[in-house]
Amino acid sequence: MDVTEKGIDSFAQKGRPVAPEGKSIKSRYKPDNKPYPSCSDAEVVAENLEKIWLSYPEDRRRNKVACLQNIQDVLIEVTFDDLLASVRAYATESADFTRSKVCFSDNWFRDQKWQRYLEAIEIANEARTVVAAKLLMQTTVWIKSRNGMCRHLSANQVNAAISAGLIERHEALDAGALV
Repeated sequence: MDVTEKGIDSFAQKGRPVAPEGKSIKSRYKPDNKPYPSCSDAEVVAENLEKIWLSYPEDRRRNKVACLQNIQDVLIEVTFDDLLASVRAYATESADFTRSKVCFSDNWFRDQKWQRYLEAIEIANEARTVVAAKLLMQTTVWIKSRNGMCRHLSANQVNAAISAGLIERHEALDAGALV
C-alpha cells in the first residue's frame, strides 16, 4: 500500500482515519519551542557554594550544612572568585600535610582562615600589576627613543601601549615595532 502525504497527515486512502478519532498525526509531533529555563539567583548561589565546597580537599570536608552556611556568610564580604582561589591555594599548600596539621572545612571557614590566602593572592595580583606597568613603560620608552629593541617587541605589547594612550600608532610604526 502506497502512503501519500495526506495519508501520513490524518487520513489513509479510502477515508479511513489513521489517527484515533480522526486527529492529525502531525499535531502530536510539534517541536518544543520553549527556551531552556534560566537559572534563578538562588540556583546560581547554590551552585557557587557547591563549587567552593568541592574545591576543599575531600579528606578534610566535614559538616557540609554548617560549611555551606559559613561560605554563604563569607561571600557577603568577598567575591566568589576570590574565595574559590583562596580555597584552591590552601588545598595546594596543604596537599602533603598529615591529618594532624590540616584544618577541617567547618573550622577553616568559621575561623576565617581563608583571609590569609586571600591577602596573599591580592599581594601577588598587585605585584603582577606593578610588573606589567613597568613593562608597559619600558615598551613606551623604547618606542619613543626608537631603540633597537623595538623590533623584539610583540604586537600585543605595542598595542597595549597604544591602547593605554602612552604612544601613538605612527610612533610605533616609525620605530619599527610590530603593530
